[in-house]
Amino acid sequence: MITNNQVNIRKRKITDSYTEEPDYSLLEDYPPSNLTNWEEAVDDVETVERNSKDSGLMIYLNWKNGHRTRHPASVANLKCPQKIIRFYEERLKFNDSEDY
Repeated sequence: MITNNQVNIRKRKITDSYTEEPDYSLLEDYPPSNLTNWEEAVDDVETVERNSKDSGLMIYLNWKNGHRTRHPASVANLKCPQKIIRFYEERLKFNDSEDY
């Protein structure tokens, strides 16, 4: 039988082991307008979502300095094309030709 004290100890261990993530709130005023090529400053593409307003795509970027931003695909594709390509390549799935 588990006592209330043992339950509290287990809860505390789980809570203590949790490490909080840095604040990755979306920044609307980043990156600076004078930054023309984002390839070196972007760490990776976090995700791509469909924009509910115009059915386009929104791309979420994680920057090397810890910032997190979202941009229309039309902008991100021009500013950091290699990061976008890498994102899609890592998620491609191919069917074996023998399956056809």
